[in-house]
Amino acid sequence: MGETAILILAAGASRRMGHPKQTLRVGARTLLDSVVHECIQAEIGPVFLVTGAYEGEVKRSVSTDSITLVHNPFWEEGMGSSLAKGVESIVDHAPFDQILLVLGDQYKLTSDSLHRLIVCYRSSEKTIGISVFEGGSGPPAIFSRKWFPELMKLRGEEGARPLVRAHRSEVVQIELSEAGADLDTPEDYQKLHQP
Repeated sequence: MGETAILILAAGASRRMGHPKQTLRVGARTLLDSVVHECIQAEIGPVFLVTGAYEGEVKRSVSTDSITLVHNPFWEEGMGSSLAKGVESIVDHAPFDQILLVLGDQYKLTSDSLHRLIVCYRSSEKTIGISVFEGGSGPPAIFSRKWFPELMKLRGEEGARPLVRAHRSEVVQIELSEAGADLDTPEDYQKLHQP
């Protein structure tokens, strides 16, 4: 199936949280660093991280030795813009065959989660794989090279959802309950620390 790159999006302004959620502590690491760590531990392929708002604070919150940083100056245009910028950087870097998309606040993901997603995707012979979980679907998601040109055109808040909706016959849905856990509000963060 060729080479895979991992793309982590962490460019948002965390408006509902009120401050950069990427820098919050989750255990021994920051939220974002824990996600980056699991992606590196998975040893699936090189890891690219897209920053935007709070670029300096976000960079300081992660161990950057083993990853490629990509800054999106147009992050205010929405997740689609950051996804497009990340894919563009990956395409410029090397001829990868697929991109595994992860969000920077998916704190329950593990390297095993990412491997399960890849195994199911590869056995399906589909060109898009998305996670399904209680309450919805979305990243982690994997896209074959076929979709790189479309991904690089994305704009807006919906990210890759319009592309996925338009090509349902190309999509395999993979159950990954831990993908549904993210941190958006102070209440989410408080619940995380309740015994």
